[in-house]
Amino acid sequence: MTGSEKRLAIIAGSVAAIFLCLVAFDRFVGKPLKEAERKTQLLLSGLDNLRKRERLAAKDRVELVKIAERTYGDEPDQASARAGERLTEQIERAGLEDARFTRLPMSTPKSKRRGLKEISWSVQGTGPLENIVNFLYVLDVDPFVQRIENIVISPKNATGQVAVNFRFLTVVLDPIVGVERLTPPLDDVLNAPGRRVYDSVGRRDLFRPYIRRPQAPPPPPAAVPAGQGPESYRVVSLSQWEGKSEVLVFDREKNKTVRYVRGDQLAGGIIAMIDYRALPAHRNAELKSFSRVIISAGNTYWAIDSGDTFADKYQLLAKQLPRELAEPQ
Repeated sequence: MTGSEKRLAIIAGSVAAIFLCLVAFDRFVGKPLKEAERKTQLLLSGLDNLRKRERLAAKDRVELVKIAERTYGDEPDQASARAGERLTEQIERAGLEDARFTRLPMSTPKSKRRGLKEISWSVQGTGPLENIVNFLYVLDVDPFVQRIENIVISPKNATGQVAVNFRFLTVVLDPIVGVERLTPPLDDVLNAPGRRVYDSVGRRDLFRPYIRRPQAPPPPPAAVPAGQGPESYRVVSLSQWEGKSEVLVFDREKNKTVRYVRGDQLAGGIIAMIDYRALPAHRNAELKSFSRVIISAGNTYWAIDSGDTFADKYQLLAKQLPRELAEPQ
């Protein structure tokens, strides 16, 4: 082998050796380094996400503490007692009599959210319309975590008294460390501009019962003539004047209105009383009926809602009777 051939062989062997070294370096050093770098990037990304979640959790904890400070307690019994005291304070603050109000606890469905319990009451009572509006307003602006819903206001009598019925709700959270519950003062919010917005409710006197002008007593009504269908007679008014109720029935065939009072014969029976309770309407339970005439026929009682015809007369169950008729005489 000549010298040139030897040099070429040495060069070729050196190139092959370098190539083999590069392949071995990439296999045993380069690839592990790349894999380690990839895993490092994943860990750094996960660490960033964890830090973001911790920041959001810390912010949520701050907000949760602020909310917990405005609840009534950590336990349902404790919260119920404090909420009842607050309701009594708000009733007196609104200028109402606590003795005229009842608070009945209501069963509530179990919350699907962990750490949250809901408690509620059915609140009902009577008082002047302006004071009832005061009561609803102070409950609405009270800083405690609470809500009022299903409000029903109905006329009580001709002296400006109304009856109110609504559901009062609050929540109980699981105990949170570091929470100091607030005791909001009973500020003079009744003179605030927000309260003045509702003055029109009292000025318009929306809930006063209809009062007829005094007139000469009409002659005793005759019994409803036979031959006409019950759909021809409609109860158009169940008004009250000086504590006395009356039934006005429109006769479509004769195009006239006849007045009846308690004890008169009507729709196959005798008028037992005029009932002004707020109950589900007979033809649509989703609506409210605020008055009806109750007719006694033998041992049964029937009712016709205001605005309905004699054809809509329906029998009352024992549990639907007012206390005056349900109690034994």
